[in-house]
Amino acid sequence: MAWYMLRAKLTQPSVQGLVAKPQDRKVAVSKLAKSLGGKLHHYFFCFGKHDVVLILELPGHDEAMALVLAAANTGSISDAETTVLVPSEDAVGAMKKAGEVGGSYVPPKGN
Repeated sequence: MAWYMLRAKLTQPSVQGLVAKPQDRKVAVSKLAKSLGGKLHHYFFCFGKHDVVLILELPGHDEAMALVLAAANTGSISDAETTVLVPSEDAVGAMKKAGEVGGSYVPPKGN
């Protein structure tokens, strides 16, 4: 399973719908993530460029893209940005590998 952070803006119709009928959208997103074999861990509303931030665990990139496309296809979100999150244990493994192969990389040289 892979971890993802999804940031998105709510469209005006979505905001209007939430104001007219307040609801916890975490339920709907959890159902969508589960249908793709994953899990929604956190659903945050936030200030700034994006209105929501989600932390998800999904089987892979195909499922992450499918989740974003399924939500965007409804017109409920825009400006979605997905970031792959790497657990620190995996990062340590990558650091070790980088140390093993680091000498094989030659940086570009100027004129």
